[in-house]
Amino acid sequence: MLEFSREDREQLAQLIGYSAGGFCTLSYVQSDTVKAVDEMADGGLDPVRAENASLKRELRELKERLKPVITDLYGIHPDNLDNDV
Repeated sequence: MLEFSREDREQLAQLIGYSAGGFCTLSYVQSDTVKAVDEMADGGLDPVRAENASLKRELRELKERLKPVITDLYGIHPDNLDNDV
């Protein structure tokens, strides 16, 4: 059995026609890829826009989780951290 990278395995699964649901259950499919597939299925977006939307959502969630840490660490009021990315 040959060793292939995770990315190669993901691409092969796409090329051989896995359904979105089946593809997302494969053990080697990364979570960011699953999020992009969900964006494509739910929003009818092309792959690049789906990945972009997924990454933007992930960045917003990360900012919200870090907000209490940043406000405590730097003594900044939370309202001053609401600048959009």
